[in-house]
Amino acid sequence: MSEHIRSTGALGISATLLSATILLGSCSHDSTAPPPVAYALSIVSGAGQSDTVGAVLALPLVVRVVDAEGHRGAGMVVDFTASAGSGSLSADSAVTGADGLAQVQWTLGTSEGEAEVDVTLRGTDAAGVTFLATATPPRLHAVTFSAGLEHNCAINATHELYCWGRNEYGQLGDGTVQDRNTAGAVPTPLRFDRVAAGGGHTCAITTEGELYCWGHNFWGQIGDGSTVTRMIPVHIEPELHFADVVAGIETTCALTTAGAVYCWGFMDGTQSTTYWDPADVSSGTLFRSLVAASYQVCGMGVDGNPYCLIPTWVSGGISGGDGYLWRPQPAPLSTFTSFAGGLNFMCGLDAEGAASCWGNNDYGQLGTGNTDSVAGAVPVSGGYLFHGLFSGYDWSCGVTAAGPTYCWGQNAWGVQGPVGSDGVEPTPHQLPTPAGITFTAMEGGFYHMCGIGSDTEVYCWGGGFNGQLGNGHSVADFYHTETPTPVIRR
Repeated sequence: MSEHIRSTGALGISATLLSATILLGSCSHDSTAPPPVAYALSIVSGAGQSDTVGAVLALPLVVRVVDAEGHRGAGMVVDFTASAGSGSLSADSAVTGADGLAQVQWTLGTSEGEAEVDVTLRGTDAAGVTFLATATPPRLHAVTFSAGLEHNCAINATHELYCWGRNEYGQLGDGTVQDRNTAGAVPTPLRFDRVAAGGGHTCAITTEGELYCWGHNFWGQIGDGSTVTRMIPVHIEPELHFADVVAGIETTCALTTAGAVYCWGFMDGTQSTTYWDPADVSSGTLFRSLVAASYQVCGMGVDGNPYCLIPTWVSGGISGGDGYLWRPQPAPLSTFTSFAGGLNFMCGLDAEGAASCWGNNDYGQLGTGNTDSVAGAVPVSGGYLFHGLFSGYDWSCGVTAAGPTYCWGQNAWGVQGPVGSDGVEPTPHQLPTPAGITFTAMEGGFYHMCGIGSDTEVYCWGGGFNGQLGNGHSVADFYHTETPTPVIRR
C-alpha cells in the first residue's frame, strides 16, 4: 500500500514539475525573445534610364534598406537579377554599408525595348523592387559623311562605311535595290577614309588611296568605262591614288595625291567620245581640295587661289555631238578659302569667315534677303562669320564660331527647322539643334539635311521619303521632321 502511494505520489509530483517546467518555459519565451525585425527595400536612384543597346547606364542602381523604425540596415545582402532584356550587372549581389545603401552597375543587353532588374533582400520577407530601363537602337557615330540626293553614307572611327536612304540603283552598296531607313554597313573588307554620295551613285576612297564607286551609271558616273549600273563597289583607275572625291548629281571628280583632278560622267569636262572614262581636267592647275555642287566643282589650288571648273558648252564634243567642256577658272571672289554649293548656285567663305553666294536664287539660297539671282558673288546678309559652310539642293547653312548654325533658302520640308508659309527663307535664321549639340559637319540632299554632332553622332532632318533620315521611320509615307534626330545603326 505504501509503495503504491509513493509511486503514485512520485508520478504526481513528476507530472506537476513537468507541467510547471513547460509553463515556465512558455512564459519565459514570450517575455524575453525580441520579435522579428521587419525591413523595407526602396529604390534611391537609377530607375527609368534610357540608352542604346549594349551601353553602360550612366547612373548605378542604388537601393536603401531600413527597418520598421527607419534605422538603416547595415551589412545586409541585396541580390540583383537581370530578369528581362539580356543585360548584365557588375555583381549579382551587394552588401549594404553603414548608410544602408547597396549598388551595382547595369549594362544593357543587345535587345531593344524594355529591360528589367529585380532586387530582393536576402534572408527576409521584405518586398522586392524592380528597376526599369529602355534599350534604344544603336546610333551611328562617324568622323566624316556625305549626303546624296536621297541617300547618305558615313565613315566611322574604324573606317567602316555605312549607307542609308534610297537604293533604287544600288547606291547603298549592299548588293540590293531595297531602300534602308537605318544605316547599314557596306559589306566589304575594304576600309575607307573619304566618301561622296551623288544623285544615285556613291564613291569612296580607301585608307590605301584606292577609289571605288557603285550605283547609277547611265552617264558613266561610276567611272569604270561603261554605263552599266553597279550594285557593289568597283575599283576605279587602279593605277592612280586619290586623296579626295566629290560627286554631283550625275558627275564624279576625284583629286589624286599628286594634285590632279579627274572627272567623269555627265559634263565630265572632256571632248572624248567615251565621256564615261575618267580624264584629267586640271589643265595644268594643281588642287589641294574639291567641293561639288549639282553640276559644278570648285576647289582650292595649291597656289592658294580658288578655282571653279566652269561647264562651257562646245560643239562636236561629247560622243561626237554637242557637250560640255570644263576648264579651271578663277572663282568670282579671289579671297575664298572654302566652298559649298547646290543646284546651280555656289557659296564661298573668305579668310575672315564671311560668306558670299552667286547663281540661282529662286528660294533665297543666296541669303541676300530676296530671291533675285545674280551672276557675281554677293554677301550673305546678317554679317555672320562662319567657320564652316554647307549646302543642300537649294539651301545653305553656316556654323558660327560660337556654335549656332544659321540657314537660308528652301525650307519646304523642315531642313531649316519650322517650315515657313511658302518654304522660302531668303535671310539666315538659326537652326534648332538638340540641347548641348553643335555640328562639326553638315551636308544636304534634295529635301533633307544631315550633320555630325559634337557628340560624334550623325543626325538628319527634313524629308524622309526614302528613309534618308535614317531614324527607322517607315519609308512608305511622306514622313518629315524639323528636328535633327539621331541616325540608327543596324
